Amino acid sequence: MGYIPGEQVAAYRELVRLHAQLSEEAARYENQIQAVVVVLFPEFTQVFADPCGQTALGVLKAYPHAQAVAEAGPEAVYQVLRMVPTSHFGPPTAQKLVALAKASVSSGRALPWSCQ
Repeated sequence: MGYIPGEQVAAYRELVRLHAQLSEEAARYENQIQAVVVVLFPEFTQVFADPCGQTALGVLKAYPHAQAVAEAGPEAVYQVLRMVPTSHFGPPTAQKLVALAKASVSSGRALPWSCQ
């Protein structure tokens, strides 16, 4: 006679399976974000070591490539930095991002059609 797990055990196993699946999916998305950042704004990681952190993602959502950061200017970038509750980045960070964006090696040729 086989073992039939109880309802709680079955639910726990399903949660563990879903957690593993979501963890793998999150890792794939992080790898994709890092690959895109390398092409669209390679200097970004000089300010944000982890482009998948909350503050970095906030900036990338607002300005998805170096050209957008350069055009926005330090004040606009700073406003985005301030919107992230846990951010400890200030005006110097915004100025550095804009300076890096203006001097970026990114040609802008790889911009996705939706970003142009």
